[in-house]
Amino acid sequence: MLPALSDERAAAAVSELEGRVTLGDLGAQITLGRLYLNGIYYEQDMARGCDLFEDAARAGNAEAAARLATCYENGTGREQSVAQAVEWYETSIDGGYALAKCLMGEAYTRGSLGPVDSERGVQLCLEAALDGVPSAQLTIATYYLTGEHLSQDLEKAHIWMTAAAQAGIARAQYNLAIMYENGDGTERSLNEASFWYQSAARNGYDAALLPLGRLYYRASIEEGTGNIKGKAAKIAYFWLTIAQYRAPTQRERALAQEMLGVYRQHVDPEHVAEWDKDLARELSQ
Repeated sequence: MLPALSDERAAAAVSELEGRVTLGDLGAQITLGRLYLNGIYYEQDMARGCDLFEDAARAGNAEAAARLATCYENGTGREQSVAQAVEWYETSIDGGYALAKCLMGEAYTRGSLGPVDSERGVQLCLEAALDGVPSAQLTIATYYLTGEHLSQDLEKAHIWMTAAAQAGIARAQYNLAIMYENGDGTERSLNEASFWYQSAARNGYDAALLPLGRLYYRASIEEGTGNIKGKAAKIAYFWLTIAQYRAPTQRERALAQEMLGVYRQHVDPEHVAEWDKDLARELSQ
């Protein structure tokens, strides 16, 4: 039974999804399992979600096998069982679902499949990264960046972070922007930092909003005179206006408002009004 939804399109999409499951669409079955597992559109029912994963896994779907493995690993919707988790991870890997290698690898580094085994865990994630799995590339990049599970190597971190960022992983785009801004593992480049902050922000990663706005804010203040340069200021104003509402923390939102206050105090009000119009136009598209 469908829940009462105010969004009729969402209700129609869920109804269509259930119809596809009835017709044996295993991909739809996985999606439906995720909805039950996370309580999206339905009352949360982890056991039902894992049941759907298991049905699809036993029908030969490798992704479903990996998701079922996480049910057993975490004890969500299934009684926790290391043996079952390992068995289903291995089934998924054998079925060609490359991401399962890193999911299993991260489980080994956490110690949720027995004693912590960082060496084995990193090797599995590295295999997935070399297979071209973007989230595994981010994991390996993070290990090199932080020095956790691998010796810190900023140049290798930059290589893997770039791969994940180019594949569209928002967190990798944000991390890569920071690396360019600070010159970590690569030559410092504010142009590259701006590009990747914008990529992350447009990809819905709100943590990028304030750093992006601040980057242009600093560029808009002329060194020595303190005069405000229009083009950089307009871009800063755009991102800071969004950041004041959507930045993740109250402190970040307050900082965005503080920088916006400088513009409103020192920039011609007619220019600010034009910026507001352009911002409204951009956000409406």
